[in-house]
Amino acid sequence: FTIGRDLILTGGTGSGAEAGIHPTGPTSSLLFGIIGRDLTLTSGSGLNATAHIGSFQTIEDAQILFGMIDGNVTLTATDTNSFAAIGHGLPGNAVSSLSGYINFPFVMGDVTLQGANAGAGTQGFAQIGHIDQISQSSTLTGDITINNLGSITLNGGTAATSSRAQIGPGGQSMTTIFGAGTELLTAGVNCSLQGVMGFGEAIITNPAGDLTIVVDNLFPTAPSIGPGAFIFGSTLIATGNLKIYTATQSQNNVPTGSTINGQMYSPGPEFVDSPTEEWDTYYPSGSYGGASFKFYYKNNGNPIPPTPPTPPAPPPNPSLPVIANQGSLADLIRSVTARIPYYLITDCNLWMNKRRMCALTYSSLVKHDENFTYLNE
Repeated sequence: FTIGRDLILTGGTGSGAEAGIHPTGPTSSLLFGIIGRDLTLTSGSGLNATAHIGSFQTIEDAQILFGMIDGNVTLTATDTNSFAAIGHGLPGNAVSSLSGYINFPFVMGDVTLQGANAGAGTQGFAQIGHIDQISQSSTLTGDITINNLGSITLNGGTAATSSRAQIGPGGQSMTTIFGAGTELLTAGVNCSLQGVMGFGEAIITNPAGDLTIVVDNLFPTAPSIGPGAFIFGSTLIATGNLKIYTATQSQNNVPTGSTINGQMYSPGPEFVDSPTEEWDTYYPSGSYGGASFKFYYKNNGNPIPPTPPTPPAPPPNPSLPVIANQGSLADLIRSVTARIPYYLITDCNLWMNKRRMCALTYSSLVKHDENFTYLNE
């Protein structure tokens, strides 16, 4: 389905006061179209008052696929009595087998996960990934892909060790079985993991495959280099290749002596390749081998070229009138017919406030209706 504005799920204060979107069956995928603004999940303070997109069943093989999200994605656990998650599973269920990919192919803004800072329960996590069981056997499988133009930020909470912020499956039990999968996180600007010592960690993990993190991806080709940074203060784990593509070594904030995937990080001399660092390399290029992780840097010793100015927006095509919706989305959809050839359709408020189009293109014609106004700008 497609949502013209925000999609907001907020848990309540009572026990079981959940806000959720769930598959209708064990193989029924959740397929989202365009979300016109933000996707926000906030757990409540009641026991199991979760904000959850995914299945709560013990057996599930369903994909979770989002179209374009024209804003931010934010998951916040407010209390350790509950959690905020995109993925299948409940931590108190019985033996479970959960699978299916989770895919955010295009997020215009930031992706932020915040663990709980209050409560005395055993949950409080914010997670993108399938959830295992606390004391039962679980099998979890599925790829995770996030591609966004802003930053990816994970902040652990201060309430308990369970108030983690996590991208990746699992997190509840050491006996969980993980099926093969890949994870690719591509941020236009920064990727930041900030845990709280003794409390909630910030975790990006792939327990059964490759993990690739890309920052500064608004500048994807040589010789362009932007301000993006990798900021590390918690946990990175992968059983396969762990690759971290960044802009420059000096722009990152990775303390010397940090443990990444079981190996200590120590920055090497500039422009000298090693098993843990490679220079003059843009995603997805580069070699890998001989270490538990590898950083890639774009610079090569040559002066970094200045960032080019943003080009002005092209003038609208006068041959294509824009229809601004002053009615409801349902009215707009009902007005679409097959008689006239094509127009761009956009929300009037979005157009007037942001001064840009966030439009769906229809191959059919739009019938003129008194609820709609032609803008010739």
